[in-house]
This record gives sequence, C-alpha cells and structure tokens, in this order.
Amino acid sequence: MYDVPPPPDLTDVEQALWDGFGAGTPVDAAGAAVRADVVAALLREEAPGRAAAVHLRAGRVTGQLRLSYAEVGHPLLLEECDFDEPPDLYWARMSHTSFAGSRMPGFRAANVRVDGHLQLSRCAIGDGVRLGGSQISGGLLLADAVLGGNGAEWAVHARRASIGGDLVLVGARLTGGLAITNARLGGTADLDKVTITAAPGDRAVDADNVGVEAAFYCRWAEVQGEVTLRHARVAAAVSFSRSTVRNPGGVAFRASRATLDGGLYLHDGFVAEGRYGW
Repeated sequence: MYDVPPPPDLTDVEQALWDGFGAGTPVDAAGAAVRADVVAALLREEAPGRAAAVHLRAGRVTGQLRLSYAEVGHPLLLEECDFDEPPDLYWARMSHTSFAGSRMPGFRAANVRVDGHLQLSRCAIGDGVRLGGSQISGGLLLADAVLGGNGAEWAVHARRASIGGDLVLVGARLTGGLAITNARLGGTADLDKVTITAAPGDRAVDADNVGVEAAFYCRWAEVQGEVTLRHARVAAAVSFSRSTVRNPGGVAFRASRATLDGGLYLHDGFVAEGRYGW
C-alpha cells in the first residue's frame, strides 16, 4: 500500500497506527510506547485518498519527533500523549496539526508552515513554545495550556508569526512572557482569563507592532510584568477589563503610538500596579 516498508519490529500499537494511516483511524495507545521514528516515517508516506492521517491518543512517544524541513501532506494528531523530547517542526510544512492535551519538555517549530490549525490546547510544555516566523493558515490554539517554567524568558515566542485565524490563550497559564512582536493575526487575539508570570523586569506581553484584524481581548487576566502594544494596529477593541497587571517600579501598560480602531478599555475593576506609557 505504501512506497516505503514499515520499520522493523513494530509493536502492536505501532502496527495499528501503520495499518490505520490510510483511513486516518484513531489508535488509543492506553499509555503504550510509540517510537517517534515510526510516526515520522508514516508522515513522509504518500497514501491514496484524502482520509490519511496519523491519529494517536494516549501514547508515550519515545525519542524525538524530527520533522524539520519535512513536507507533511496529511493531518497529524498526537493527542493526550507524553513526549520524551521536544518535537522538532523547524521549517516543516504541515497539514492540520494537533498535540491537544499532550505533555512535552518543549515545542520547537520556528518558521513552520501549517495549512490549517495548530492545536496545542491543554498542553503542558515545560520550555514553552517556539514559533517565531511561523505561518499558520488557521488558528494558533493554546486554550488552558500550561507553558514555560523551565527558566526561559518567553513561554510563547511567536515574533513575526502570521496567523490566519485566531490566537487563543483563554485560561492558559504562562511562566514566562508572550512575544508576538511584529506578528500578524487575521482574527482575534483572545487572552481572556490568562495568567502570565514573567520574571521581575521582563515583559509579560510583548505585542509591539502587532497587527490584529479583529479584537484584542485580555479580560479577567492576571499578569505579572509589563504589557506593551507600542505601534500596534488593532481593527476592533482592545480590552483589559477586570484584569490585573502588576509591574511594580516599572511600566505596567504601554500603548504609545498604537492605532486601536475600536478603542481601549481599561475599566470594570482593571488594576495596574506600575506606570502607564502613552
């Protein structure tokens, strides 16, 4: 059925994943180990029909998933999985990609191109997400994710990213900042109920020169560190209503020379500890 024979000594779960690839059949690993090399080999396959996909749930992915510079024409869904090593999607071209609910030490995908959504909701990623220069035709979905905590300055680094849909961080918890400087969003930036804890003196939200074609929401949020939107261009409202931004001794909120077509809303209990920079 495939151009390349399967790797030797497949486990039962790996064989099920291989056999189900052509139809995109979900495989529940129930905690069993699956070699990252097996997943990578499948993703480089040409399979007949439109339904082909790698769809694994609850697997323990061993070794590094190396897809740097790869051309992947089928969806990749590795959901509720545990990864030994950070997946490497550097400069890869991907179809719809989901790691929803997975746990991993890091996520390396600078300059990746995703034709569809990049789904990282409910993930726990110790070293955060590296997406600088990425191009995502759909949304970047990080709702309820737990990101950072291993000492990196940025829990989400997506400078110069181009996102065709929404950036969703609703309910996420970031240890380290969010960097979306010079990024372009075709939809909404939704940071409602986010918790961001930057190191003292660091930026919690670096959105200088960001372009957003809809609204920028960061309501009911708890932010430790500076929020900056200098030179930002937002086509609808920017709202930090009911949020708390703390940067004692420094600038809490900065929006100098920003163009906010729908206005700026800092009300309904908004609290800022620190200076304003206009």
